Amino acid sequence: MPRVSIVIRTKDRLLFLVRSLLSVQQQSFLDWEIIIVNDGGDAAALDQLLEQVPDVVRDRTGVIHHATSKGRWAAANAGVRAARGDLVVIHDDDDSWHEAFLATMVSALDSQPSSVGGVVCHSQYIDEVVIDGSVTQKGIRPFNAWLQNVTLFRMAARNFIPPISFLYRARMHEELGWYREELPVLGDWDFYMRLLSRFDIQLVPRVLANYHLRPADAGERFGNSVAAGIQSHTAVEAGILNALLRQDLSEGRIGLGTIANLAYDLRELRERASTTAINLDGLIRMARGRTQV
Repeated sequence: MPRVSIVIRTKDRLLFLVRSLLSVQQQSFLDWEIIIVNDGGDAAALDQLLEQVPDVVRDRTGVIHHATSKGRWAAANAGVRAARGDLVVIHDDDDSWHEAFLATMVSALDSQPSSVGGVVCHSQYIDEVVIDGSVTQKGIRPFNAWLQNVTLFRMAARNFIPPISFLYRARMHEELGWYREELPVLGDWDFYMRLLSRFDIQLVPRVLANYHLRPADAGERFGNSVAAGIQSHTAVEAGILNALLRQDLSEGRIGLGTIANLAYDLRELRERASTTAINLDGLIRMARGRTQV
């Protein structure tokens, strides 16, 4: 039985899928399996691609074909349900790892008590565009370099863990349930909050995961859900927060819904205060410049 099950969700993005498979192949840790969930994409094209990959990858890769798209979190659940490893990671088809990701993260999680449900590493943005069927990298910048630990309150304010950076125990789904399939986005954020309400997540302070980002005008096929669907994220955030708070109200308690809504509002207040301070500083500089003239 493999130690780590790597779930890759994809749909007609063979250009990225090749990169994600190479990302796994280059790992120094070798005890893994790949479960590709083809969520309504061209099955024949994907199968043909897999015939061309090295045996070391193909022989340890299984494919689940959905005849029609069931959504990103239904695809994630299909992969997780098929997983044989006791550790799981969601490796989206357009992201990538440092070659030491699995070795470092598995060792880190193995050193933790059972109260730790998973481990997360630092990530970096890789800005890129797709031009004429090829990927062009535009730049690299930090994503969550500020992160020193993972708390439920901080997670309730904002999702700062991309799936590519998070290795967790498969039994978390037995304890917490599956990803919520009705959510178009942010199923990971919802799952992280549920996990942190009962277990811990430990930080591995190394940049081992690459969160590839493409602009909104890249279109639905190549654009990231974050970059191409800000309004969708905002609406789903509100839905998750409202549902959690309603559950608290119906049970007459202060629980995750209360904490999440407070944390979210405090984050917005801090961001607005920061924006106001920056604007004031700019006005002061402008006024001083005019005075000196």
